[in-house]
Amino acid sequence: MKSTKSMESLKPLITTKKINNLAKKALLDGPKNIPSKKMMFLEDKEIGSIFELKGIKGLLIGINDSSAQVVIISNDNEDSILMGKLRIGAKTEVFK
Repeated sequence: MKSTKSMESLKPLITTKKINNLAKKALLDGPKNIPSKKMMFLEDKEIGSIFELKGIKGLLIGINDSSAQVVIISNDNEDSILMGKLRIGAKTEVFK
């Protein structure tokens, strides 16, 4: 029967350099975001255009790298009182 010390010596060593290389590669590759069918990202719409998402209608008034500023015009959802000027994610999928 082998002791636990001898089993630990058989494990491959993970160095800081290996971890940093993996992290750099993951950041360079990055996720490939594509919207669903009949949808588009909010950041791809024109400023001043109206969008619709699950019973919510809004007006896009500004976009930066990570968020979009919108004004919610109408909300058909009964359990939500979402109205007015808001910031939401730029990668939010809305109907074309």
